[in-house]
Amino acid sequence: EIALSAEDATLHGEVLIDLQTDLAQGILYAQTTTIETFAPLIGIDSLQGALGLECTLDPLELSQHIHLHLFSQHLSYKEPRAEQLSVLAAVYHLADPPSVTIDLSPSQISTPHMFLETMALQTTRTSEKQWGFTLTTTGELDDPLALTAEGNWELEDHALSLTLTQAHGQIAQHPFFLQQPCTALFAPHH
Repeated sequence: EIALSAEDATLHGEVLIDLQTDLAQGILYAQTTTIETFAPLIGIDSLQGALGLECTLDPLELSQHIHLHLFSQHLSYKEPRAEQLSVLAAVYHLADPPSVTIDLSPSQISTPHMFLETMALQTTRTSEKQWGFTLTTTGELDDPLALTAEGNWELEDHALSLTLTQAHGQIAQHPFFLQQPCTALFAPHH
């Protein structure tokens, strides 16, 4: 059994480890009302909000499975702000390569030039380097915005390659759709 508390934060739960298989079973909970206190530890300055985490460990089929649920309220980083954020992550067969699925669901995201009412992003590891994704969002970018997109992404040598295979929606009350797949590469400046 684990129970730790610090200023504005708690960690508690119970984890059992099988020393013969090195597999763990149990659940951990963590919560803080002021994530900015931990900014120096995670290396992200200007991060504010409340944060909670639930981590479930299951030894299934002689392999470690991990389910994470990260949730926050009033999360902000510099200018962008999300009233609520939910991140669900499932890691199956914690081996090389593991099977990973991540669901990201922020709501009421705002910047000085944009407001997204809802957003749902799901990404799943499809190969050693590549991840498939689906994205749905609604909001305003000066005018109403709605977008649904699918594709894949990969990160290699600090460069992000993003391929859209399908996209459609509406911006400024005009419908649009992607006629053919396209790829964009985002690389750091050298």
